[in-house]
Order: sequence, then structure tokens, then C-alpha cells
Amino acid sequence: MGKRILFITHQLSKTGAPIVLLDVIRCCKKKGNEILVMSMAEGELRKDLEDMGIPVLLREHFLEDYEVFLKQAEEFDFVFANTLITFEAIHALKYSSLPVVWWLHEGKQYFEYFTKVLPDFSSLLPQIHVYAVSGYVQDALQELYGYKAPLLPIGIEDEYAAGEKKQEGLLKFVVSGTYSRLKGQDILAAAVQQLPLNCQSKFELEFYGDLKIREEEVFSSVRDLAGQYHNVSIMPFVSHEEMLKKIAQADCMIIPSRVDPLPTVAVEAMMQHVPCICSNVCGVARQLQDGRDGLLFESENIKDLAEKIEYVLKHPGILPQLGEAAREIYEKNYAYQIFEKNVGHIFDTHKV
Repeated sequence: MGKRILFITHQLSKTGAPIVLLDVIRCCKKKGNEILVMSMAEGELRKDLEDMGIPVLLREHFLEDYEVFLKQAEEFDFVFANTLITFEAIHALKYSSLPVVWWLHEGKQYFEYFTKVLPDFSSLLPQIHVYAVSGYVQDALQELYGYKAPLLPIGIEDEYAAGEKKQEGLLKFVVSGTYSRLKGQDILAAAVQQLPLNCQSKFELEFYGDLKIREEEVFSSVRDLAGQYHNVSIMPFVSHEEMLKKIAQADCMIIPSRVDPLPTVAVEAMMQHVPCICSNVCGVARQLQDGRDGLLFESENIKDLAEKIEYVLKHPGILPQLGEAAREIYEKNYAYQIFEKNVGHIFDTHKV
């Protein structure tokens, strides 16, 4: 018999953490569970949820009138909270006996930023179970709190379409993410400028990201680069579905992040046989071997990133081999069937 499950999320945007939460919800819906989603902010995912027959309730705060929230929560058998930002709900749920899973996606700097308001992980009540999306998050919890969190990596539905593949011509690099210091587009912009002159016209580079929500200093570095190089483009915002097509048509994905616990776009690239040039702090870097199934560079090392791009431009024949090996990483670690099994195990383990 199915359970009644309350999912709590910080927002309903079509960005990394809410999108992968939707995958958890799909797994639970498939098992016949009754679901309600409670979100701190509105977003485009509301329509996806309502199309699945799942009601959505907005609640910005959980500690104000926490008795009202607890009364709502206790109508359910299980609570699944997504991201560090839902910490208020975790504080409130300390007053309940409900089993709770708290799935964390954030890097160390977020724990430090919220340090005064987060619960003490080392003394959480036994019914609250914390899971980390990657080893990077595991390390942050271990270092800051001495807390050993089990892993729940993301899983991506296989949407590989061989017919989407690249056209002949210049190598196409794609980078996708919010324009911010964490995502590191300014590092990539600086690396492009360090490329030898005989390499600078051998590729196309497309930047994808929300042009409304951005850190101006980082965006301006990309804008200046696009103004200087005719083969560098700032692309308009596209839907998640359209972004998958853009990735499939690329030769290589670049992940220049300073910090990135688990970049979904990297997994989506590997799913589509597209190799990544990735900073060594990204969550996926732990599964990659430099030169075998991707290329790794030292985080924030502009020269190192430039050298990796140059290597690809001078040896484009390695890309198909890297892409095939990257696909194996997806199949072994991030395939949806594995994810579905992991989610089912969590709900079976933490029974009412």
C-alpha cells in the first residue's frame, strides 16, 4: 500500500536541484504513493507537477506558525526535504515523530553562510536522515560537523538521440549555468584569451544562462569576450528540453566551476556521449579519469584550463573515444534505473 509523502522544496524553477527532485517525485508516483509538494517559491515546475496530478502548496516560512505547518505535515507518512535552504522545515519537524529525508546539494560555502541558522547535524534527532548528492557534499558535512551522510546521487532519464549529433566544421564547445562566481564563466573567458593565436579560430563557444539573474562582474567578462571574438556567442535562455538538444549537438561541454557539488549538465552531456572539460572540484570529477573519459583541470587555474582546451583543439580525434567512455560513467553512476532503485531503498529503509 502506498504512503502519503510530503515533498518540500525551496523553489519550483527549472534548475538543477528542483529538476532532480522532480525525478524523485516521479519514482514515488510510479509506486502509487499520494504526494503533495510544498514550495517556498513559485516556478515553472508547478505545471509539470499539476500535469502529473500532484497538488502544489506555497509556504514561504515554516517556523512562523510552525504548529500549523506541523498539523499539515502530520497528515503524511513521510517528509522529503530538498536542499539546505529548507532548513526551517527541518527545525520545525524536530517537534514531530515523522521520518524525514533531507537531500543536500550545496557546497561548503553554503553551510558556512547559513551556519548561524542551520541545525547541528551531529545531534539531529534519529528520525531525520540526511543524504548527500555527491562526495563533495559528504566531505563538507564530515569536515564541518563530523557527520557521515550516505549518498543519493542524481539520476537522469536516458534521452540520448544519435540523430542530434554534430555537423562538420569548427569544434563546438558549450557551457551552461547561472552567470556567477561559483559557475566560473569568468575563468573560462580568461582561458580563451590565453589560447595561442593559431587555436583561437578553430572552435565555436556558446554560453547559455539566464540573462536576468546574473552576477554582473562575471557576465561582463563573457560579454567582453563575445565582443572580442566572433566565434563566441551569448545565447538566449532556452528551455531544459532545448538545452538537451544544444548539448547533444556539441563536441565538448565545459564546466569551469569554482564549486559545483554535482552539475546536472555534466551528467546530461555524458549521457549524450559528449565529453566534459571539468574543474577538479565538481562532483562528477570523482568518477572521471583525466584523458580517459573527460579532461580535468585545477579549479580556478586559468592556464590549466587553456591548456586542456588547446589540447582538444589540436587532437580532436580523441573526442569520440572520450565521449564513449563518458557514456559509460553515466550508465554506471547516473542512469535512471540505478537512481530509481536507490530512491526505493531509502523509502523502504526509513519506514514509518
